[in-house]
Amino acid sequence: MTKAMRRMGVFAGLALAVLVFQGMGPGKALGLVVGFAAMGLGLTAFVAWGRAAFPGTASSADRLAGGSTVGKLFRVGILSAILAFLVIALLGKAAQAAPPLGLIVLLALFSLGVVVFRGALGIWPGYGRLLLGADSAASPLQETLAGGALLSGTVFLFPVGILFFLYALVKALGVGVLLFTAQPTVDSAQKAD
Repeated sequence: MTKAMRRMGVFAGLALAVLVFQGMGPGKALGLVVGFAAMGLGLTAFVAWGRAAFPGTASSADRLAGGSTVGKLFRVGILSAILAFLVIALLGKAAQAAPPLGLIVLLALFSLGVVVFRGALGIWPGYGRLLLGADSAASPLQETLAGGALLSGTVFLFPVGILFFLYALVKALGVGVLLFTAQPTVDSAQKAD
């Protein structure tokens, strides 16, 4: 067992102890932590596949995530998240009166997921580069997996880790929204997905 794996076990145990201490039963607490960790691992696998399947979009997302300030990405992401929440909430209320509108709510949620996925193509490897160091000669896949492991592992530091994970998702939403407004470059036009 490596030192990193032992640390993860300690963090998981501490997170579980904090959740139990806060009045949440051990089964419920463990389910919450494991659920977020599984979501992080699933997203990481999906992002690794997406970078291989859509190299043009991944390259554009990398450029946008690396060339924009963190504040800009977060502002665009949080404003988009608030707008999406309001639209989905209003459509959800309307769907109670007219059930066919429920399909529009599902379409809106799916669209939001696609935008976050496109942004995550640039955010996940960015966290991997931070973790591995700027002078690392890691491949994009290694950077993506390292970033995903970092983001998935942070959820064990409840509740701060879950907030950090959500912060990364908001930044991914910001990159995804900016990808729709970015001017295509010659390089990305030639590598159209």
